[in-house]
Amino acid sequence: MKKTNKIRCNSLGRGLLGLALPVLALSVATQSWAGEIRGRVVDSDLGNNLRNAQVTIAGSSNRVLTEQGGSFYFPDVSAGEVTLRVSFSGYDTIEQTVTVPEDGTVRPTIKLRSSFMDEGNVYTLGAFEVQAESYNAASRAVNEQKVAINPVKVVAADSLGNVSEGNAGEFLKLMPGVSLDYVEADARSVRISGLAPQYGNVLLEGLFVPSAGSSNIGTGRTFEFEQLSMDSVELVQLTKTPTPDQPSALSGTVDLVTESALDHDGQNIDYSFGLATNSYYAGLHKSPGWDDQEGRKLYPNYTFKYSNVFNEGKVGVIFGLSHHETIAAQKHTWLWHNGYDDNPDNNDTEVPTYWWMWFQDGPKPTTRENYFARVDFLANDNLKLFARVDHSTYKAKFYNRTMSLRPSSLDLTKEVSKTNQTVASGTVSNESNQFMEKLGDTTIYTMGSDYQMGDLTISTRLNRGVARNWYENLENNHFADYRADISDVSWNWTRPSEGSTDLQFTQLSGPDWRNPSNYSFVDNAMKWYERNSRDEQTTLRVDFTRDLKQKDQTHLLKFGVMFNTRDLEVHRYGSMWTTFTGPDGVLGTDDDPNPGDFVDSNFVMDYDSGSNLNGIRPYSPWKIWDYYLENPGEFVENTDRNGDQRRRNNWYFEEEIMSAYVTDQIKIGKLDIAPGLRYERSKPQGTGWDSVNGRPVTAEGDWTEVLLPYLHANYEFAYDLVGRFSYHESITRADIANLVPGISSINETDREMSANNPNLSEENAKTYYFTLEKYFEPVGLLSVSAFHRIWSDRQITGGETVLGPDGYGGDSSFAGYTLLTRTNATRDVDLSGLEIDFSKQFKNLPKPLTGLGVFGNYTMLDYEDDRFFRGSPKRTANAGVNASIDRFSARLNMNYIGTILTGTSSSYNESTGVWSDSAQPDEFQKERMFFDLNLDYKLSDKLRLFLDARNLTNEDSQYTYRGHESNFVRILKTGTIWKLGVKGTF
Repeated sequence: MKKTNKIRCNSLGRGLLGLALPVLALSVATQSWAGEIRGRVVDSDLGNNLRNAQVTIAGSSNRVLTEQGGSFYFPDVSAGEVTLRVSFSGYDTIEQTVTVPEDGTVRPTIKLRSSFMDEGNVYTLGAFEVQAESYNAASRAVNEQKVAINPVKVVAADSLGNVSEGNAGEFLKLMPGVSLDYVEADARSVRISGLAPQYGNVLLEGLFVPSAGSSNIGTGRTFEFEQLSMDSVELVQLTKTPTPDQPSALSGTVDLVTESALDHDGQNIDYSFGLATNSYYAGLHKSPGWDDQEGRKLYPNYTFKYSNVFNEGKVGVIFGLSHHETIAAQKHTWLWHNGYDDNPDNNDTEVPTYWWMWFQDGPKPTTRENYFARVDFLANDNLKLFARVDHSTYKAKFYNRTMSLRPSSLDLTKEVSKTNQTVASGTVSNESNQFMEKLGDTTIYTMGSDYQMGDLTISTRLNRGVARNWYENLENNHFADYRADISDVSWNWTRPSEGSTDLQFTQLSGPDWRNPSNYSFVDNAMKWYERNSRDEQTTLRVDFTRDLKQKDQTHLLKFGVMFNTRDLEVHRYGSMWTTFTGPDGVLGTDDDPNPGDFVDSNFVMDYDSGSNLNGIRPYSPWKIWDYYLENPGEFVENTDRNGDQRRRNNWYFEEEIMSAYVTDQIKIGKLDIAPGLRYERSKPQGTGWDSVNGRPVTAEGDWTEVLLPYLHANYEFAYDLVGRFSYHESITRADIANLVPGISSINETDREMSANNPNLSEENAKTYYFTLEKYFEPVGLLSVSAFHRIWSDRQITGGETVLGPDGYGGDSSFAGYTLLTRTNATRDVDLSGLEIDFSKQFKNLPKPLTGLGVFGNYTMLDYEDDRFFRGSPKRTANAGVNASIDRFSARLNMNYIGTILTGTSSSYNESTGVWSDSAQPDEFQKERMFFDLNLDYKLSDKLRLFLDARNLTNEDSQYTYRGHESNFVRILKTGTIWKLGVKGTF
């Protein structure tokens, strides 16, 4: 098997230590305790401490960035008067002179005035506070981006409006080069720069976050956002060109930076309360719900956050809680199994036949809760400590009722077109689709310290996180699935035009499908699901930073180590089957149950498609369950199959990752250059299922090691114009589902076996990134970026490797066997992209443009072949405008996702580098455009009224098609989510 970038651990470890030890030794050897400056930079109007302000000793290259709490530190400063120059994007740059004692500390507090506040101008209370919030949020983000050594997109969590449901994914969708994978209305995972979700990292405070992955081993390394809240996040940093101190990932890293009380001055209490609903269910009246009861579709939402600083600013405490409850529709029209002939040349004119027409209606209520607390402690001038806990929960009920029409044959004597087809014989089903409640929780404990000793800073971070996911159905007094059929039915369907969902059905023969009593429960019709998973991760990192100042240049030397352990277990038994037979225990006899006895009198199906199948009543899983409790003998469980499902569908995975890095950020005049190296060493171990011998199988992978070079360079052409270049190499480790051992088949004659590959190598990439950034006063940015990525060692199917003397899973009897498995490709794939990003907050505009702000970004990706990047759009764009007029403010955001190739039946030949022709047209996701709206009115100094709308125009959440847009496969409408409430502070 091909291995890349593999080196010996001992030699590498010595090399990194050889680079790091002189840094540390030099730091200790050169300490001198002359005078020092320890100060703080604050917002003069709002009192907030400003992090990452630039503080420079005038006339020298001695510059530092303020840290948490707005603090800064200059050690070993010559006694006498020193002038400090302080700048922060969006604030007036000032100079302040302090007197440094010969052997002591001076502690200035430097107050910066927002450029938004012009001297002599008078602002009304509502106008100032509403506009200043948007302005200062943009200032923080632009400043973070400007001072970074690498190209990074930073957005303040409160700068783009209220985040729907507190879901971090809904926030990320507005960032350049990002697209989301949705499950119905839930943002689940993120794609960065055209690569699938498993190729990116999601971090919290620079540390790994656990993800239980919907109880699916196939989720692998994909992080799912459903269980992570935005409510305690202050900044979101999107890095596509990471620095050596960040864990490696092919596409990039999302790092969520949380809030500290030390960033504020004194006590702050913020709260909100509102009611949410959906455009499909809005109103004060009661209506059928997802369950067997009627209810009002108004759901409470609230947040509360308290922060305060005690003991003369040495102790900061912040804690909060949130509850987000919404309801989304799940109105599906799905034309599955489009039939095509074997000729790939007539796809443009061929009329497909539809072998499964599926209509679904299912309200989906979702509840997210978050509780967090953080304590910061300034032990002394040199030592800062903090501890934090974050607990999030997720609950979603997806109770889907469906009607399915499954043609067996068409009447070819009648018209067969895209608007008219006649079915000679088929089956109609009234069924449910995974009536379940999905639950999960994530708890993360984090602690850290920062210790300064002269120009050396030692930072430690430690976290432990546990994420769980599980599903409930029988626990909620119902089966998950039922199915009742009418067979040997014929019908005709028509629609007014190609692509219309207004499907009109005329039944030609067979029992009336609108009469629930005409159906019969099928074999294994009653099902339930048993799924749960748990992911536990622990991460420790220690970073050493040495800030060396010389007359003509400065060095910021960094060295660090990180250790991560992961313990994942997944139990996904699929569907458990039982047959509703009636008293005699045999299906198909006179005493079979009549589905008409279990009609749901509370719910009527409406698919919002125009189809005349609307109005059919489903069956009630709760009535079926009540009958089961009274008559359990009339249900015959498929015990053999269910037992086999429970035995074979268990996976256990462990992984250790050890890493170290070294980098030196050198500043020479207007040039910043930062070369670096990162070393990562990892080893997987897993337990899966041997289907041949019917037993668990455990295997360890080999230790793999990589050495990754980095280079970042910035040049300041002018104070407001910066050019950036980055090069880095990166890896993403093999999918967990492929590393967990599992044997599918064994051919003893040919000495071959089909199985997973615990020694599957990581995938690699080399990325070149160019950026030009233009900064505007008072707050604004225009950046143009271009990148090129070479993707190598892709995971592919159909590989072969010969097993060594240890065989497979420790079983030496398989030594010398040929393992048929996934392996790494030998051909590289290229990806290039162009990104344009613009944002600006305006001031001094005449009414009604006072307080106007805009942002927009556009991403264009060029794939070597779209089929390597299925699921990722080539074009994305976002735009938004916010405006404030006296007490009223408004924000409108737009999110555009271009056409996406979602599926192809073509296959790629790695040997020849040629794709095969496909008789089936490729499947695409239609381009979509979503709008979100935030309205805000200031009632008083401490209270505001707000109205939020997500997916304002009820754009299709999903619209997939084959070949042409008119030949749709799946259309999903989820409705507009509205929220009305108040928010305030005191």
